[in-house]
Amino acid sequence: MTTPQRLVALRTIPTGGVPYQMDFIIGTKPGGNPTLFQTVQARLQKGLCTEWEEADEKSGATRGYRFTHQVPLHHAHPDLDSAVNFLRVLGSRRPG
Repeated sequence: MTTPQRLVALRTIPTGGVPYQMDFIIGTKPGGNPTLFQTVQARLQKGLCTEWEEADEKSGATRGYRFTHQVPLHHAHPDLDSAVNFLRVLGSRRPG
């Protein structure tokens, strides 16, 4: 059974003079924000993404990750401060 691919976008919002910030996580799929995923794919082709895998020693499963930062979230509103850090979990695979 394959684990569905997921996206986690981490965002920090400037609070307009208030001395604290708010962080939150947004989950989306390629069909939900295709422009975001197209931008990340373009960055991947330019070598602007970091990718790595981790293996679980007990189960032998591996999970891949793809990360890039400051990706525009809303291309329709470029005037908004809406850049996100993008982390995609590429699923896990077990040997055999």
